[in-house]
Amino acid sequence: MPHRTEDGPEEGTQPPVAKDWKSPFLGKTAEEMAKFLQSAPEEENSLLDMHYFAVLDEDFKKSGLVTIYRIGDEELKGQKLESRRCSVERSTLFLVPMERDAWEETEDNGKSVM
Repeated sequence: MPHRTEDGPEEGTQPPVAKDWKSPFLGKTAEEMAKFLQSAPEEENSLLDMHYFAVLDEDFKKSGLVTIYRIGDEELKGQKLESRRCSVERSTLFLVPMERDAWEETEDNGKSVM
């Protein structure tokens, strides 16, 4: 897993990526991905977010929307799994350091408003 260093984050996978490489998340449900994140060891300075993750589904090319999932309640406690559909641009609200209340502010009567 990538870690934050004194000079910033480590770099990700360097090209070329093996032609036979496949994401371990391919074909997994959101619940399975949440379980993976919850079971990952917590390492100091890890860049792995244990509460938010993004899914690009089969509809992404057509709609341009991603689904952002949050594990936990308003205090990021517990196992509750919620989702919001949004544009890639709006997904940065959740995938970079954010105000904790932003999640609740994006919901209106149980529907995503992004």
